[in-house]
Amino acid sequence: MRVSSRSIMKTLHTVAHIAIVGFAFGYLAPATDISAQENDECLMCHEDAELVGELRGVEISMFVDPTAYSASVHNEFACIDCHSDLDGVELPHNEDLDVVSCAMCHDDMAEALAAGPHGKWAGDPSSPSAACIGCHGVHDVRSSKKPGSPTAPGHVDDLCGKCHPSQLKAVTKSPHGAIMGGRPASTCADCHRGHGVIAPSEPLAQVRVCG
Repeated sequence: MRVSSRSIMKTLHTVAHIAIVGFAFGYLAPATDISAQENDECLMCHEDAELVGELRGVEISMFVDPTAYSASVHNEFACIDCHSDLDGVELPHNEDLDVVSCAMCHDDMAEALAAGPHGKWAGDPSSPSAACIGCHGVHDVRSSKKPGSPTAPGHVDDLCGKCHPSQLKAVTKSPHGAIMGGRPASTCADCHRGHGVIAPSEPLAQVRVCG
């Protein structure tokens, strides 16, 4: 993953200017090397909505919304807990970073995912199921118990329907799609499971799902 040098330098020039002016007026101590150890240091650049990077040749936003992150399930973690290759690294950091592996903490879910059809597509960068972020988001991951989460019972069918529109249309017309208590009677995840998705092509798939 590459971060735009222009975007980073623009932000760091602003930070450096503030530091120089502050030091001149006695507001700040002399500058020392900055390292990416605290989230605030990371946000000096990454709260810039115009910050961009490159992943597999595609330009992507590197913006991190502090408000969304503070409301996420990971809000008590430091950036370097996931981006471990930046532990102790001085800023500005290298543009080529390791892709974060959610399996560092969620190995059981990663194992279940790898065994199912979604896992078979994980090596294809063009696939919407190429990574956990395709369903869960990036820095705004929310628990499925939260009503606003895309994986919550009231929203998970719409999430699956982004890749499986014809199946969503069919189930919406069926008894399983009837809305009960603000959610479908049976969601996609209720029948097909979450990470260990059962593919229709598997032997006895209907028995395993409905039974």
